[in-house]
Amino acid sequence: MKYFKLSEFFKSGVAVKYNISNEPQQSEKDIICNYLNLLGSCVLDHIRQHVGRPVIITSGYRCPEINKLAGGSNTSQHMKGQAADFYVSGYTPQQMRKVFNWIIDTLVYDQLIFYPKKNIIHVSYKIIGNRNQHFTKY
Repeated sequence: MKYFKLSEFFKSGVAVKYNISNEPQQSEKDIICNYLNLLGSCVLDHIRQHVGRPVIITSGYRCPEINKLAGGSNTSQHMKGQAADFYVSGYTPQQMRKVFNWIIDTLVYDQLIFYPKKNIIHVSYKIIGNRNQHFTKY
C-alpha cells in the first residue's frame, strides 16, 4: 500500500465508544492483514491517486463484536479484512457519487455501495471471484 497504513483499518469509533479492542485474533491476524493490504493496493490506493486528496477510512476491519454493534451482517467482509468504508476529505455527496461511478468504470471490486446520506462508500475486494456488484443504499 502506498497511501495507507494498516493501523487506519483498525480504528473504530464503535470500539472507542464501548471500550472494546478491535484487533483480530492472533491466529487470523496475518491473513486479515494480507487482505487489507490487497484492498489498499488494488482499490484504495487507486482511488487516492485519482482524487488527489486524502481518503479517510471510517470502518475497515471489524472484530465480530464491533461488527454486531455497528449493525453489520453476519457475513460482513469487514470481519475478514476485505472491506472498508471511506469518504474523500472535503467531498460533497455529488462528488462522492462521481468517485463511485469512476470506481465502477475503472476498478475491480467485489461489492461497492454508495450511502449518499452518510456520504460514504463501502468497497470490498477478494483475491478471486470479485463480482463487481454495485448499488446505492438510501
